[in-house]
Amino acid sequence: MLVLGAAYAPHLITVFGLTQRAVPASRLADPRVFLTRGVAGGQALALSGRPAAAS
Repeated sequence: MLVLGAAYAPHLITVFGLTQRAVPASRLADPRVFLTRGVAGGQALALSGRPAAAS
């Protein structure tokens, strides 16, 4: 888990940081929700054991 976290954390930090720079502070909630849902959905697909195209 440490190795995967060390590889995955910079990606998350970069994506959320770029989003924070690109979106005005007053509208930041919605993009963060979409990013979080995308991460959770991607993890669910990865853990299901099926290729994403098959689901």
